[in-house]
Amino acid sequence: FYGSFLQDDWDLIRSLVQKACYELPVPVTCKMRILPGHFKKSVEYARMLEHAGCSVLTVHGRTREQKGHATGLASWEVIKEIKANVNIPVIANGNILSFDDVEACLERTGADAVMSAEALLHNPALFSGKNPPVWKIVEEYLQLADKYNTPIRCVRCHLFKILYLCIYQDDEVREILTEGSTLADFYSVVEILKKLPAKLSNSEESNAIVKNNDPEHILESINFSFEEFADTNTITQNTIPVVCDNEENSLLHSTRNHNMSDSNENFINNMDSGNDDIRNENEADDTLNYLPIWVCHSRPRVAITEKSRGCFSKYFDSSSEKTNENLEEMYMSKKKQRRARHHERVVAAMKEKRKTKKMRKKQKLAEMKAQEVVSVVEDVSDKKEKVTKKQQKMMIKERLLSAQGTAPKICINLGFASTMETKELSRLSSQLRRLYGSNRHSSNPVHLYFCNFSPADELYKICESKNDGFSSYIVDMTPEAPEDLFNTEDIIYLSPDSDNVLETLVSNKVYVIGGIVDDTVKKDLSLNHAKDFNIKTARLPIVEYLVPYSANPGTTVLTVNQVFDILLKYYETKDWTESLSCNVPLRKGYCAPSKKDDLSQSITDKKLTNCSDHLSTENSMSSIS
Repeated sequence: FYGSFLQDDWDLIRSLVQKACYELPVPVTCKMRILPGHFKKSVEYARMLEHAGCSVLTVHGRTREQKGHATGLASWEVIKEIKANVNIPVIANGNILSFDDVEACLERTGADAVMSAEALLHNPALFSGKNPPVWKIVEEYLQLADKYNTPIRCVRCHLFKILYLCIYQDDEVREILTEGSTLADFYSVVEILKKLPAKLSNSEESNAIVKNNDPEHILESINFSFEEFADTNTITQNTIPVVCDNEENSLLHSTRNHNMSDSNENFINNMDSGNDDIRNENEADDTLNYLPIWVCHSRPRVAITEKSRGCFSKYFDSSSEKTNENLEEMYMSKKKQRRARHHERVVAAMKEKRKTKKMRKKQKLAEMKAQEVVSVVEDVSDKKEKVTKKQQKMMIKERLLSAQGTAPKICINLGFASTMETKELSRLSSQLRRLYGSNRHSSNPVHLYFCNFSPADELYKICESKNDGFSSYIVDMTPEAPEDLFNTEDIIYLSPDSDNVLETLVSNKVYVIGGIVDDTVKKDLSLNHAKDFNIKTARLPIVEYLVPYSANPGTTVLTVNQVFDILLKYYETKDWTESLSCNVPLRKGYCAPSKKDDLSQSITDKKLTNCSDHLSTENSMSSIS
């Protein structure tokens, strides 16, 4: 157990805090969630932490069960009772979504300070009392990310938090955040966001502003002043939605009448009744004004109904979305209807496959118990020494290093990268990550080379930004070409266009795979390169060991990591049929001879199903017409 689950073991927590206070030269701070049941239990737990030596206590006003979809409002009343019964500073946590909430929380709970977590991800300027435009925050954040070399995946996650509401209003913003792979891609979002106020304006005055296309002019013209947000006393009802978090707290806590003899469950019941009142007030008033979605502000974590998201439900009108979906289905083309039905069948098949796999696992476990094998396995596993993660990493490193010089050499020639576009380089970097992962987890790794590859190359920079720990890969990376690094007589270039068939792997040979991702499908690239240097070529024995299961099998051209996985599997098993059938995708139209009948039958069944669907679609369309 860890985190809030440790709160069940009071003696363990007490000993941990006491030991930390005794051993450490700095004050010890603790954070707790309120406990379910009567509030006095939470007060006793807080006093126990104080007596154990805690110097500062942070109280999250939610129980352990209040998380995810079950997250409700935090109870400031319980925090207030804890503060009144301890003599150490108390930091309140929960319901802090705006600067108004900070003052309201301090006043209601009497806490010494407040803490906020998720709200700061939506509005990093929360504690300044301002709600700046999202494009200013995004621009400043990207500058800091560039300065401190923040990983792209972290930047993407944080931008999704800041632009939570904007991505539902502009598909281009969502597409850039999803597919962007560099900071330059994310910088392009700033200009799009500056045009968002004009895009969302519908009044005559806003239409005049659209012609100017000046974001700052837009802010002035709709009487929205960010300086007003610095002074919480000047915020009017016209700029704050009626349903906001601090008003919910005011309403919810007033319904309790400060009767602390009740349990926390009574607080939750009052909260539900308060939410009903708020919902009725919203339904009666259709003229509510909301904070613009293009300024940084946090969203409530409590949904008023299942079809709304707090006070921002106007931005997520689920009823209109469903109507649009129904209209789209009604006028969907035949091709799209077939694709939709195919997707439904695939999803159903996957569910059935998981169910069957689960049943087989249960049956196998039952058989093992019947044969009394389980006890033997448990005895053997108990005797084995437990291996830590650090030891596992050391073992993997030793395997990779021992393979250098003894195992076959497989070289990825990245000299073709100069002819590729950025999108193709990004896909190639993903393939390099996958093949390194395969070699890293293999029991018999090979000696891996990345040739024609230097830190100054664009591909290297993309690999470093997209693949964590790329610079520490146990791979021989060299700017030299394979023909310069090795003896040309020992080199074998792998090409699907070669006339020669690769029969086996020899440890004293170098097998070169062309690092090519080409959407234009240019033929003979690696083959012509090998011929220029009089180097031997070979192709994988796909057609020799696999059989086509359809009338029109596809091409035998594979990705870089697929070719590598086939060679690695063959090095482990010495079986071409197994290594090829495991790594050649079925969409290529080839399979192991033992699976041909089953796959051919499944194709026939699909054709019959599609034919019947096609006939039913035509009948339905004719009836509509």
